[in-house]
Amino acid sequence: MNGKELKVDLSGCISLTQGHIPEILKTAEAMASPKHAWNDAQVREYMERERRDMYVDDFPGLRGQAQINYAAARHALALRAAQRSSKKEESMPSRPEHTPMQVLKALMSVINTDDDGDFFICKEADDILEAARKLIDADTAQKEVLEIEPMVVISTAHASAETRRKCTEGEAFSSDLPRIINHEYGLIMTVPSEMSTLDFSTAPELEAVYEFARAKRCNWVNFDADGLVMKDLPVFDETPSENEKG
Repeated sequence: MNGKELKVDLSGCISLTQGHIPEILKTAEAMASPKHAWNDAQVREYMERERRDMYVDDFPGLRGQAQINYAAARHALALRAAQRSSKKEESMPSRPEHTPMQVLKALMSVINTDDDGDFFICKEADDILEAARKLIDADTAQKEVLEIEPMVVISTAHASAETRRKCTEGEAFSSDLPRIINHEYGLIMTVPSEMSTLDFSTAPELEAVYEFARAKRCNWVNFDADGLVMKDLPVFDETPSENEKG
């Protein structure tokens, strides 16, 4: 807590009011100053002496001043404690943040193994590991997952000029036309997850292209003028390509 946020404790000082707080603060701040010659033990000794004087019946004026001094000494000790705490926090290096996976790996590293490398997991370690795995699952679920869809790039020679025209104009299939994106050197189209509904009668070469892409686990096919010519796919370019792949 910041020293300025500390409230003056008037408990036990029955004669004091809020009007006495400025005087108490001024005395306390002077006693809490690093320039003050007293250490904490001396301030406590002074506070105890003033506490005894608070109950001297013969001198009412002394009782009132003793209460002010007692409250000031008590507040000075609180200020000193706050100052030490603040300095300690400033001097402490910031703790590095660890990802849940790093925590799990650290836990795994302290588990003992036998000579065969098999895990000996005690009940407590097993519980800790399970809790760490749940933290990882929860942390992963909260993060936005970046979607990455693979694409295979092949030559435009694998689609006839008529097929490219039909794809561009939306005439290649009778239904469920894949998404098509035209670019300067060819076109890109999605690979359908279900091919049974597609009619390849007007673009038969695309069936082989799609099967090829699906075998490569690709979601997109890019027909590019500079793409490779694949030997297992139909070719409609009468001019041999320098990029032909054997």
